[in-house]
Amino acid sequence: MLDAYLHVDKEIEKNRKVIVIDAGGTNLRVGTALFNDIGVLEIGNLQKSGMVGLDRQISKAEFFELLADRVMPVIDEADAIGFCFSYPCEIQPNHDGKLLQWTKGVDAPEVVGCLLGDELNKVFEARGIARKKIVLLNDTVATLLAGVAEGAARGAKGYVGFILGTGTNTATLENGEVINVESGGFNKVPLADIDRELDVATNNPGQQVFEKMISGTYMGPLTLVALKKAPLSDKGQQAIAAMESLNLIHIDNFAAQNGRDIGPLDDARFSEADGELIRAVFAAVVARSAHLSAVNLAVAAIRNGTSPVCINLDGSTFFKTFQLRDQAEAELQRLLEQAGVDYFCVHIDDAPVIGAAIAALSL
Repeated sequence: MLDAYLHVDKEIEKNRKVIVIDAGGTNLRVGTALFNDIGVLEIGNLQKSGMVGLDRQISKAEFFELLADRVMPVIDEADAIGFCFSYPCEIQPNHDGKLLQWTKGVDAPEVVGCLLGDELNKVFEARGIARKKIVLLNDTVATLLAGVAEGAARGAKGYVGFILGTGTNTATLENGEVINVESGGFNKVPLADIDRELDVATNNPGQQVFEKMISGTYMGPLTLVALKKAPLSDKGQQAIAAMESLNLIHIDNFAAQNGRDIGPLDDARFSEADGELIRAVFAAVVARSAHLSAVNLAVAAIRNGTSPVCINLDGSTFFKTFQLRDQAEAELQRLLEQAGVDYFCVHIDDAPVIGAAIAALSL
């Protein structure tokens, strides 16, 4: 659990433009933001590209040069940068952040241990650009901050930010301070055989164990590991054995029977009975993800020590995966009713960008 060195009661400066960077699990977004006279966020020049270091291994120098390249179109727009960084990072009292480890498939090992803001500023300086005030924050911290305005209007006294997308993580309040829980790294949930088999095949075995049980990057591969052990027909087993990968989008479309792309599951060797079994296996993977997500959220809400708690939910896996959200919210309601915690859930569009802007403007 990492201190974010941010508070929810800081006043946000209006009509001051900042640069925002959102380094997510899949995409990297860069643009500008300001809150106008009536407190409405105005986002400008927002450009999206792939996250740096996902397609191949890159060096430290290349990582920061590529990152700086993405910021250059807006570099003269503001002196401060809110940098939402969706990876385990130890925030410093000066609001820089040291990368602890990569998750979600990014392959830039030399960056681990670096102070991200300082290294990015070194590249700017080498290009003749004055250093920027860079505020690092985790994406769940940004999600928590983005929920504060709506939560306060509804009488919230506590806050939680939660993301279940490519990866997963949670932020909560403890004694009024925002804490990045790094819940994806929790390792005390009993593992199934398929979890162990998947883990040893990843580029970070033994790390991010909880994330590998519930998040979008791993739900397809987990299902494939399970299907390779399932009693499918002979032809169905042949089809599964030939698969080298299975992503969440394809298995989710197959389960929902929505007529969309099902990738390698579009195979005539699967019988009708095979199809039912494939859907049942995936349903079990989804149900477990929903249950563990609810437990995660319940603990974060209880940790606030007060209520009502505003829980800001984000992440494509949570909202788009077939039947996951409904199961998670039903289980969360049961758990928090049992704990006597009053709460409500919200979803704020562009929460990482909003939270990054709030962080940069609240110092």
